[in-house]
Amino acid sequence: MKEHPIIFSSDMILAILKDRKTQTRRVIKPQPCNWVENIEFDKNRNICILHGHEMGMKSATHGFDGQPVILCPYQVGMKLWVREVWSDAGSSTSKFEKDKRLIYYKANPCIKFPFSKGWKSPIFMPRWASRITLEITDVRVERVQEISLWDAKQEGLNFEWQTGWTGCIPLKESLFYGYHMLTEWKNLWNSIHKKQYRWEDSPWVWIINFKRIKK
Repeated sequence: MKEHPIIFSSDMILAILKDRKTQTRRVIKPQPCNWVENIEFDKNRNICILHGHEMGMKSATHGFDGQPVILCPYQVGMKLWVREVWSDAGSSTSKFEKDKRLIYYKANPCIKFPFSKGWKSPIFMPRWASRITLEITDVRVERVQEISLWDAKQEGLNFEWQTGWTGCIPLKESLFYGYHMLTEWKNLWNSIHKKQYRWEDSPWVWIINFKRIKK
């Protein structure tokens, strides 16, 4: 199965390396139309079947009994190589040497400033410079506001668990943990999606569970 790149922020890179983050949400693009009330994810065929009062959707494929569907770009077992903010110092004298170049990663706590070449965007990170590979273990679909306490934990949010909580309920319905965690998650989401697909819009998202492949 072909590998695919995926970008994470420096904070999320650290959470992955500490095995605190095992889940990520990615916006479905393009978004289903407003008439869609429910999305049924068929894992066997790796498609999303759209349900609603109206029919017809420009962003979907019609092919299963006339129902509009969306093909899922992620599959269980698929490998994802991680892109992050990095720097190439141009040296070849380090144990981190790859392709005769010294690679620095901004997420590393000891790296506080860019080197002479400056930090490079994750978009420009080649496969050989990536240090993290993930394997998808599960995929599902929901709206971003439907995140539960347990999912927030898997997303890498760092908070202490206490007794008496119910992890499966949505954050917005939790009386004990909901307000704090909902605010933290909402701020994190909006810091990434500043213009489109904001928390307030509650976009449909792919929920991807993964495990880190340790070499």
